Amino acid sequence: MSESYFSHLPRFDNTETPHAGFLGHSTEDETSPAASSEETEADETADLHEEAVRKLAIIEQTMNALAELSDQVRRDAIQRTEERLTAMAEQLFPQLGRAFLAEEIARNLPDLMPASAPSVEIRAEPELAADLQHIVEQSPQLAGICHVIEDENPGPNRATVSWGDGGMDFDFASLLEACTARLKTS
Repeated sequence: MSESYFSHLPRFDNTETPHAGFLGHSTEDETSPAASSEETEADETADLHEEAVRKLAIIEQTMNALAELSDQVRRDAIQRTEERLTAMAEQLFPQLGRAFLAEEIARNLPDLMPASAPSVEIRAEPELAADLQHIVEQSPQLAGICHVIEDENPGPNRATVSWGDGGMDFDFASLLEACTARLKTS
């Protein structure tokens, strides 16, 4: 075999520089295999680091987008909840007032009016007045002193109670307004 004809092929008889001259690589400028291995590892490490930095930047952007989306979903949920609670309160309060206001007045009035009051006048719209009249007649504490008068002036779900030198209002409608206003501002 001729040396020049096969000079570009790797040589296996030389142990100092394996594959010297293979595929046109010159062995004159090459460093030792350990040094080139370290350079390759350093390049791979740098490439891996750059790739990791790029991926972390993408993850950070994704996390920021998710945080913004989560905040928006939370705000929307709070707004919808407040709107629904307000709508429910606006529907239920009048019904609750009709169902329970007469009972609440009869239950709390004996503790709120002075013991020395000779008579108590309760003014309420006709439907509430009828409920109050029925409850007053059944209460031994209120039957002799309370007089229920039908009056449209207090309005629905409202009753005005008065005695000689004082009185109070049971205003379920204002309670509704205060509750809905609180829901809307929170």
